[in-house]
Amino acid sequence: MSFTGSLALAGIGGLVYKFGGGQSYEKLPYVNIPFNQYLDKVYKKQFSKIMSRTRYVLMNFFKDAFTGGAFMYPFKGFLEFNTNKSSYSTTMLGILSSYLIMFALVSFVYWVTITPMYTAFLIVLGPIGLFIAIFHSFLQANVFTLLFMRLSHFNNHLVEVCLEKNGLEENLSEVKPIKYYAPINSIYFWAYYFPFKLVKYMLGLSVLFVLLVISFFPLIGPILFHILISPFITQIYFTKVLRLQNFDNIQRRENIYLHAGQYASFGFLAGLIESVPILAGFAISTNTIGSVLFNLDHPMVPENLVETQAEIEAAPQDINQQPNQ
Repeated sequence: MSFTGSLALAGIGGLVYKFGGGQSYEKLPYVNIPFNQYLDKVYKKQFSKIMSRTRYVLMNFFKDAFTGGAFMYPFKGFLEFNTNKSSYSTTMLGILSSYLIMFALVSFVYWVTITPMYTAFLIVLGPIGLFIAIFHSFLQANVFTLLFMRLSHFNNHLVEVCLEKNGLEENLSEVKPIKYYAPINSIYFWAYYFPFKLVKYMLGLSVLFVLLVISFFPLIGPILFHILISPFITQIYFTKVLRLQNFDNIQRRENIYLHAGQYASFGFLAGLIESVPILAGFAISTNTIGSVLFNLDHPMVPENLVETQAEIEAAPQDINQQPNQ
């Protein structure tokens, strides 16, 4: 239950946020591409995009990691909270309460099901082994609790509070970024979109499984888990801010490749702080504030990444194809 139950709840929370309100839905223009043009206008184009992303990340990662001092913003979030406690305390207490309830539930089930196995295995070390088993159970319960808390986006209201506190006067409730989708009755959905998403999510689940196995290593595993997922910690924290800046779902996804170093840098420090049980309940809020401050200090400009129907139709079907004489 502590393993599968936490993952199930985290997945449900993530889906509710991903497909929830506050977005306007538009069909991807690629759904109108004739099937006989898919090789050049869909498959080759998407493969080229993946290769370009990879090259860009490899060439810019380390330089980007120190650009803007992203690693300092978890601390700046704490300082902002400490300076303006009255503005943030109510929302922070709600987040902390949710964390503590979930942490208590996961810890109880973990102690009943998994801790006895660790204890039996580590008891050969004597009292030290018993201490390791008990302490690790709290670290591991914290990992599962944070999966649920992050993906469920309990911190969204705090993002709005921080934006308003720092001078954003727009009516945030009226911001509705575009969410592009592929209709299930389109050729594009079955010929590209669904197979691509299936492979993507299967690979993602496989990687998550390996990372969770690593997290079971006594004491060091949970810390390594947070370090290894640092870019994705930042992606979750930045999602709400970018939505309120009118980034559509494709722009938000591409942003992690354009600023991979900054995502890893912020997530590394945020993840280390959140590795400490109970403190993590406070850090979710201060890291959220830090993510907003970073985006205010270093605004990211959304690029128009979705081609119009006219641009798609105007693109050559094959770069090696000669025009008709």
